[in-house]
Amino acid sequence: MAEFKGRVEVFDLTEMLYTAPAGGHWVPSHPAWVAPPSGFDALDNNIRAIAVDPLSDGKAMVYVGVSRVGIMSIPFDPSSTTGFMDSERHLIKTSGEVWGLSIRDHPNPARRTLLCSDGYAGHRIYSLGLIEHQAASGTGL
Repeated sequence: MAEFKGRVEVFDLTEMLYTAPAGGHWVPSHPAWVAPPSGFDALDNNIRAIAVDPLSDGKAMVYVGVSRVGIMSIPFDPSSTTGFMDSERHLIKTSGEVWGLSIRDHPNPARRTLLCSDGYAGHRIYSLGLIEHQAASGTGL
């Protein structure tokens, strides 16, 4: 779940249909990831979009559209107590404000893409294979 105050929280939904939440509300299963404050005015950055890419090893790559920043790609490991591996996050700079994200799958993993609806700058298509390669090599995005 993402919110306008720049937080991403994860909830375990496996038993949600069968059990009532303690205290009347569900508690996040991992600590929240919080977007960095804006470099312009130090205010919280809003999150308008999120896309989750499940990986074959049980982990996931979470793409978060952060206002005035771009797209943050953050690895998530559900078996870890911290969940989000913030030290391994990467920034994809965009020309406008990210309003929507969607992952387009393809039988060839190298041809998978991340679709971005970018306010004031149109629509963009990013190659997930290229993003993963640049993030792994540290060459920047």
